[in-house]
Amino acid sequence: MHIPDGFINLPTAAATSVASAGGVAYALRVARTRLLDRQIPLVGVTAAFVFAVQMINFPVLPGVSGHLIGGALAAILLGPWLGCLVLATVLMVQAIGFADGGITALGANISLMALITAAGGHYLFRALTAVLPRGHRSFIAATAITAWTTVFVASGLAALYITYGGFAGAQQAAVIIPVMLAIHAAIGVGEAFITTAVVMAVLSARPDLVANADRLQPAERRRTRTSSRALVAGGIVAAFIAAVGLSSFASSQPDGLEATVMRTQCTAAADPAACLEAAASDPVFTASPLPDYSVPWVAGFVGVVACLAVGAGWMRTVRRRPQPTPVRPREREPSLR
Repeated sequence: MHIPDGFINLPTAAATSVASAGGVAYALRVARTRLLDRQIPLVGVTAAFVFAVQMINFPVLPGVSGHLIGGALAAILLGPWLGCLVLATVLMVQAIGFADGGITALGANISLMALITAAGGHYLFRALTAVLPRGHRSFIAATAITAWTTVFVASGLAALYITYGGFAGAQQAAVIIPVMLAIHAAIGVGEAFITTAVVMAVLSARPDLVANADRLQPAERRRTRTSSRALVAGGIVAAFIAAVGLSSFASSQPDGLEATVMRTQCTAAADPAACLEAAASDPVFTASPLPDYSVPWVAGFVGVVACLAVGAGWMRTVRRRPQPTPVRPREREPSLR
């Protein structure tokens, strides 16, 4: 769902950039006041894992692929605003390092995949678990519903961006929106499956580290089967395996957004792929060292390291350090004279 530069117009790019900058600034402010030391490595690991799994497109429909967004996953594990920062980190690394999503469209992509799926997904999850019986099964059911819903809603907003605020024009909204929603309804199933599997793995290992652990029964929150260091190490290893080893086997079919444009705007074109490239236009930023993940295993390795460093670096920078306790001057002992 990464929007390239040419898909949206300048007013849409400007408005979404302002909104996303405000959201990220607020997320940093919240992180400064609420971040716990034990969450610092988890933020970097989650960013690295989301980046890695986003590299693996899976087939969804004939001629269509999809990939994890990861907003609901990050929000359920870390909370809304740390989850927002995780997705913002991933999107910035992808846009700058790999030309995945346009620079002028970065604000639009952050609004879709950080604000809508992460911040919005958190509050949907909280609402679902508030009405469901508290416990592990309800937690997992709410996770799956949240993951699917966030993809579906974000895809509808993306369709609005490229019609009312983009190259296709408002007259194409009635054509593009239904196709976009239908394709992403299928992609959302994959999102729900991956998100649920990862959340179940973390809950089985260290439920006490999950931001939404209060939605579990007290006995379920106390079950710990591994150390936090082992969990972080396992997440890093999984990220490198996915990015370096599995990314080469990703589907080469167009993703949901690209397939929507090809099926609605390029049906009469002799070369639909060329039509899609023309709609995306030339990227504004051309200094990406590995555009389009040209060498997948190298791009995967570099991206994972970058997300680990940027994610954890942000957290260490904004963390509010405890103020030293003022030392009281010692009272003078009374004179014996």
